[in-house]
Amino acid sequence: MFFKRLWSRPYKRTYLDYAASTPVDEKMIASFPALTPEQLIGNPGALHREGLAAKKVISDARERIAKQLRAHADEIIFTSGATEANNLAVLGTIRSWRAHGIPAHHIELITTELEHPAIFETAKALQKEGIEVSFLKVNESGVNVKSLSPNPAATHVLVTCMYVHNELGTIFPIKEIAKRIRFLKKQNPGLEIIFHTDATQAPNTIAIDIPTLGVDMFTIGATKLYTHKGVGMLFKKRSIKLTNFLYGGGQEFGLVPGTEPVYLVDLFSRAFAYAQTHAEKINEKLSKLQSYFEKRITTEIPNVHIDDIHLKRSPHITHLSISNFDSELLVLELDARGIAISSQSACTDVAPPDSYMKRFGDTTGLLRFSFGRFTTKADLDRAVKALKEVLEKYKNL
Repeated sequence: MFFKRLWSRPYKRTYLDYAASTPVDEKMIASFPALTPEQLIGNPGALHREGLAAKKVISDARERIAKQLRAHADEIIFTSGATEANNLAVLGTIRSWRAHGIPAHHIELITTELEHPAIFETAKALQKEGIEVSFLKVNESGVNVKSLSPNPAATHVLVTCMYVHNELGTIFPIKEIAKRIRFLKKQNPGLEIIFHTDATQAPNTIAIDIPTLGVDMFTIGATKLYTHKGVGMLFKKRSIKLTNFLYGGGQEFGLVPGTEPVYLVDLFSRAFAYAQTHAEKINEKLSKLQSYFEKRITTEIPNVHIDDIHLKRSPHITHLSISNFDSELLVLELDARGIAISSQSACTDVAPPDSYMKRFGDTTGLLRFSFGRFTTKADLDRAVKALKEVLEKYKNL
């Protein structure tokens, strides 16, 4: 009954949570070539004509993404989403080393304090297995690349750092980290270092070229690509050896068991190519909207802070902090006024005690406004109006 009453209220819903999940772009999907019944009916692992037709769809999708990334088709592994792809990258690499006789005390995982739980929780699990986990320091100047220095006991190191922070919108210096890793390898010829990035938030606004980026592994998911959810991808260089952590069939080079979702994979590959083709245009549009929104916030609403505004950020995320407010209360109050946004508690269990996010404290309300293809100035005007109303409502409490 609550949801029925909520959605029946006479106001226009304004969706500003693109960083969590993008709407399906029906116009984009309609522009893609439709798959035939024969391509959709078969299992890609079957040898009959229908199975081979389905298998070709998967192969074509692999080629499409590889071409966009300037990679090889056999370096593209389809998964159920970015979370599974992240797990495959981290667990697959480290367990491959363990399977080849590398002792746990010679293996190190280096990540940042601000990773998505798909990485952070995986790191915690590996700690329980005896793997050393270290954190690159993050402060008001961003990621300290020079602090990337492996433990002297480590002979095998996996570095994982997200490309665009999912809450703050900060763009992490992936190319600089790759350069630092090349330097460390040159200084220590016997040291093996593999570099992975979770780039889930990047494809819509940043053109991605694997050779230029300098990573060994790269993760994205359909959730942020304006297509149907349920599929993701891990790029890994041919030289990287992974060990599977799920068991079943031999799909996706023996690493991701289970029948591939042919329709979703096809849409995912085309949506990724579409996003990359339009990245520059969307970046320009969202940069203007972000500037407009943030100018209104700073000039019209006192005591609201735009976080990491001095750092290089993606134009699709604006993160606000408001002292002496509860994040969930703010989100619910804005939702009651038709504005859909997200928040994240500053003090989550996954963050280390000295995490950069701890600077907000327990009494700070955090709000993430995120924009996309369908966002308009009118949407942002409604958001500013609603936020002003909420803050006014509680100003004397």
